[in-house]
Amino acid sequence: MPEGVRVFDRRSPSLPEDILEWADGAGVDLLVNASCDAEPTLTSVLGAFGRFVDAGPLAPAEGLFATAWPRGAACARVDVAAMLRQRPQEVATRLQSVLSRFRTLPALPSESWPVTRAEEAPAWLAEHSRDQGLARLTLTFTDGEPLALAPAADEPLFDANATYLVTGGFGGFGLALARWMVAEGARNLVLTGRKGASTPEAVQLVQDLEAAGARVTAAAADVSSMDDMRALFARIDATHPPLKGVLHTAAVLDDAPMPDLNLERIQRVMSPKAGGAWILHELTQDRPLDLFVLFSSVAALIGNPRQGNYVAANSFLDALAEHRTARGLAAISIHWGVLGEFGMAQDEAVRTYLESLGLNPMAPATVLTALKRVLRLRTPQLGLFDVQWSKLGRAAPHLGKSARTSHLLGSAQGGAQSEAEQLRGHLSGLAPEARQPELEKFLVERLATILQIPMERVEPQKPLSLLGVDSLLSMQVQRTIREALGIEIPALELLRAGSLVEVATNLSSKFDGPAAAAAAPAPEPVTEEAEIEQQVNSMSEGELDTILQAMLAAQTAQERETA
Repeated sequence: MPEGVRVFDRRSPSLPEDILEWADGAGVDLLVNASCDAEPTLTSVLGAFGRFVDAGPLAPAEGLFATAWPRGAACARVDVAAMLRQRPQEVATRLQSVLSRFRTLPALPSESWPVTRAEEAPAWLAEHSRDQGLARLTLTFTDGEPLALAPAADEPLFDANATYLVTGGFGGFGLALARWMVAEGARNLVLTGRKGASTPEAVQLVQDLEAAGARVTAAAADVSSMDDMRALFARIDATHPPLKGVLHTAAVLDDAPMPDLNLERIQRVMSPKAGGAWILHELTQDRPLDLFVLFSSVAALIGNPRQGNYVAANSFLDALAEHRTARGLAAISIHWGVLGEFGMAQDEAVRTYLESLGLNPMAPATVLTALKRVLRLRTPQLGLFDVQWSKLGRAAPHLGKSARTSHLLGSAQGGAQSEAEQLRGHLSGLAPEARQPELEKFLVERLATILQIPMERVEPQKPLSLLGVDSLLSMQVQRTIREALGIEIPALELLRAGSLVEVATNLSSKFDGPAAAAAAPAPEPVTEEAEIEQQVNSMSEGELDTILQAMLAAQTAQERETA
């Protein structure tokens, strides 16, 4: 440091005293860029007849007169921004003069280290900042560089002196969850289900957990009933340690296409999940909970045409978590993907179908390890699922238009186009007798995805109408064929074709060896609105009347069934 130059730490609470001590109590002659309002104590270091130049943001003028100034001191305010606009050349000249003086000062110590040396950083900063101001250290990250992570403190996740309520506690996931909670420190559990511990697995679970030192209450209670829940909470308050956590896993499925969702089906799914969550919220909003965990679904993020009621119920959970968080209450809604070995994922056909969508089952150990990390977070919503975006993008094209997921599908859509080109080339090179079964398999896979059903339920010999394909779904089939094969087939022609076997025969006839595949251009993306308009404009009045009559007949039949 040059002789006579002293650097102070502006963050030091003793800065005024340090400056006066250095100046032998006489104060300084010039004080620059210390706002009167922001740092009023600094004016005390100004000596008699000194000058204060405020080059900071303009503040109310009253601040200047509220400060005790030394005798004969002068105060000036400089609007640097205005000078830059109106006198740029003068500012440049003065800056050059100032900078020429700063160049004589050595730069503060500064180094760049790989992040693997992060543990050494505090000692280095302390050593080099002691007498030379604040040193600078940059940590750099390099792809592929091994990084040792310090394990988190292995503190129990649950309080042994508290009670935790698990709704749906006797379902497949609920049983595994209860075992895991005891392993993580919980010692007082209340598990609920409409029938209580009525299965051998549930009875065995209670016995195992009690043998491990936990107190387990198996309650037969309906989470969608306020009376049942009030009685259960009164029982907990009277006989258990304080309630500190609620984990709401209760759920009921009743999948159906949107036209088939009557009030009964909607209530069957909404009541335990959404209605139960609201009851739990009302009964706990005045309690100091550590945890309020809502088990939502990835379906609420990406949608599912056959689960409108389930998607709505889970979306309610997400909104409730946001509502509680805004009020300062504990809450998190977890969008679970496919939970391997639990619930519907135990069915081989269902699991195969979900994998065809790109949703892979997660092993129980993976699920519970992730849950342990998630419960330490403070966020109202979080998704936990294993997904292949390329498959999901093909199965759900609408995700490409969503601001939530379009960035995730960007590279996947490019890969999907490449796969489509490979498929067209492969089919074009086949003889007609070999191409037919390949096309049938392709159509079965894609229709199963559109209908959200396992492939085994799609019989290619059945009429499309009996498979559940209506005029709107036929447009989705048409779009799939166009995007994957580059072949345009009117939606009405699909409805008239009868079965997938007939559609495959029609498609096969449009291939004419490798030349046709090479000539087939990659399909241009078409919006759903434009596609519908194009279809309607290409139909005759008779064709439109046929479709409308079919839709009216289906609606009438549905109303009769509901009645």
